[in-house]
Amino acid sequence: MVNGQRFFSITGFYLWLGSVFGAVCLLPYIHALTPEKFNEAAQRLDLSVPIIIALSLLQSAVILGLVTFSGLWAARKLGLGAPLLDAAHQGGKLPYNVRRCSLNTIVLGVVIAFLIVGLDALFSYLTEPNSLDRLTQQQTAPWKGFLASFNGGITEEIQMRLFVL
Repeated sequence: MVNGQRFFSITGFYLWLGSVFGAVCLLPYIHALTPEKFNEAAQRLDLSVPIIIALSLLQSAVILGLVTFSGLWAARKLGLGAPLLDAAHQGGKLPYNVRRCSLNTIVLGVVIAFLIVGLDALFSYLTEPNSLDRLTQQQTAPWKGFLASFNGGITEEIQMRLFVL
């Protein structure tokens, strides 16, 4: 404990679990895009692909643990942190109206997602008219892309919000 702040906390553990979950969800998408890289690494290291995947996850878990716990420790030193998670597991009062804030966030996220997809299609078409054909072709199974979105929504957010701190 340093100045009343613990380096390891249950909140940090939840955040770390979420970030590792996001890393796990990314693996099927990466494997679908670059299966030869997994096979090449397995041959070069004389290991099986499942062992390569397990080592990759172990590496991610260690790095994400360092990022999460050190970032949360630094955030608390600055008077920041994860107030919703802290309140949820300590049974405290929430710092603001979570339901209303969540609804606003979801609506704004959906609007921005459609805007980004629309602008991407427009600029792709303007720069290369045949590019819309490539945009509509599936490169991977949709469920793999859906799972990969958890990496961006959880793991990358934790990395950016805590590690950059």
